[in-house]
Amino acid sequence: RYFGMKDSEIEKEFFEYLGKIFPDFRADEVNQKFLFRFPFAQHVVELGYENKIPNYKTPIRHFWVANFSQIYPEDRGTNFAVREGEKMAEMVG
Repeated sequence: RYFGMKDSEIEKEFFEYLGKIFPDFRADEVNQKFLFRFPFAQHVVELGYENKIPNYKTPIRHFWVANFSQIYPEDRGTNFAVREGEKMAEMVG
């Protein structure tokens, strides 16, 4: 249902709920807020996906790609993001 709502409607609903959890919460004290909408919770894989995983290095000079599509067969998670970040740092370093 959130995909059909305006950003302001989602913000209102979330901030109202935060006020229930944290009675001292004040929306006017929020300095920054971000709303992201993704149609899928994680990338969708198909049979043979292990042969389609994107390379870190691209044909474009000094342009690398690291994202959750490369952690297969594991599921998404912060620990895997850290692992991929460390791999990338080693590759470009």
